[in-house]
Amino acid sequence: MKYLPKLIFTFSLACFLTPTWAHPGISHLHGFVSGFIHPWLGVDHWLAVFAVGLYAHCHGDNAIQALPLWYLVFMTLGVGLSASDIAVPAVEGGIVLSLFVMALVLIIKPHNFRNVMLPIIAYAALSQGYVHAEEANASDLILSQLLGLVLATSLLLALGLLTSRLSAKKQASLRLITSLSCFAIGTYALVG
Repeated sequence: MKYLPKLIFTFSLACFLTPTWAHPGISHLHGFVSGFIHPWLGVDHWLAVFAVGLYAHCHGDNAIQALPLWYLVFMTLGVGLSASDIAVPAVEGGIVLSLFVMALVLIIKPHNFRNVMLPIIAYAALSQGYVHAEEANASDLILSQLLGLVLATSLLLALGLLTSRLSAKKQASLRLITSLSCFAIGTYALVG
């Protein structure tokens, strides 16, 4: 666990983020459409979700392959917590932390990360759901918005899973490009 101090440091920095900058231009949309479009326009959401799907298939471990399902469960929980006005600390930090963690594990695929991936991915998913519900228009029907969010996120997870079935050479390139993108977006969120 020589990476744990670096993860803690990164999370500490991420806690100072301002509200997520990656979801512009959808405030006029409502309900299902708002929920469905959010993951496609938010580069932080898009990358994190795609990377979870990619990582889940590449790893080959049954527990890790269940990460996409857990992502959906915890994202839904985050929407519920936000809609119920239950405070969750450092949600912006959870989103950025997930980008850095996914950048790291897509490159080195360490087996010892298996024990920390579920809590990190769970908090990232909870954070994504929480932030999305927080940004929602108060008059939105939260259930229809949630259905759109879950459908779009499921499609992104499936996209990550399906593209990971590429040949080994293409898969390594895809993991590298996704990892560098996660790192770049996470860094921009920290310093931007």
